Amino acid sequence: MLEQSDIINHGKINRELLVHLASLVNGKNSRVGRKLNTVSRLCLDSINGMSDRCHLASTYNDCLNENMIEFAFPLDIAEEAVRKMPFHLIQPNLPQEARSNPFYKH
Repeated sequence: MLEQSDIINHGKINRELLVHLASLVNGKNSRVGRKLNTVSRLCLDSINGMSDRCHLASTYNDCLNENMIEFAFPLDIAEEAVRKMPFHLIQPNLPQEARSNPFYKH
């Protein structure tokens, strides 16, 4: 899912895109978005030096889930949302900083 949505591309995390996608669902300055902005930065430490793309994605995702547990919703709803989310339609509306540098990370 992280690669399909371009949050992970060639082993690099695009935090801006991750936060942007969350803001589309939760609101631009939502509590979820603010916490995800902080947590996504902290979770970069958990993948430092990893080269295996599956291990990197799994570790990063696990870190996000563990640190965002208060915002979790049932797995069946999450899976349905992922199947239906039109990632190809979201991409053109990315903020300028995420569009200009897809491998940009803070």
